[in-house]
Amino acid sequence: MIEVIYVMCSVPFTIIMGLKAKKHLYVHQHEKSIERELEKFEKNLDTFKKLDLSNTYDIGSDHIYK
Repeated sequence: MIEVIYVMCSVPFTIIMGLKAKKHLYVHQHEKSIERELEKFEKNLDTFKKLDLSNTYDIGSDHIYK
């Protein structure tokens, strides 16, 4: 009988604590990783824009870059 009362009290408590922990555990981690990836993307995009502006090569009549 005592086991049934223990299970009836501990199972809902464990479920509630698990839901609260899950809610707070994953949200902040993903925000940081998304911000980090956005910063990498912006930096790479700036690098590509600089490279695109600095291209001064032409294809000559002999099909070799000058």
